[in-house]
Amino acid sequence: MKTTMSSLQFEIEALKSRIELIAQKTDHHENILIRGYGEQLPLAEIVRNLSTTVQSYIAQKDKEEQQRKEQWDKLKWLVVGILAPAIILFFGQAVVFFFKIFPILEKLEE
Repeated sequence: MKTTMSSLQFEIEALKSRIELIAQKTDHHENILIRGYGEQLPLAEIVRNLSTTVQSYIAQKDKEEQQRKEQWDKLKWLVVGILAPAIILFFGQAVVFFFKIFPILEKLEE
């Protein structure tokens, strides 16, 4: 019976020392997260830096999208500015051909 009791006490002591070791490791990791360690930043600083990075990335992408939209708008107006007069000129020439030159060609064929 004594050996069983001493065996249990030994196991209890071993468990207590393991619990203490785990608590120390946990405290150490908490300190790393809260205060940082060596060159590692604390968790709050990492999150703040990451948030700033993400915000600047989103702002950059929004700016690029806005620039693409502005370039497309300029290109659209350039195409309209070139095509509209060309189409008007084409139809104007077609009207002149149909009403002025076509009758002259018909008279020449007769």
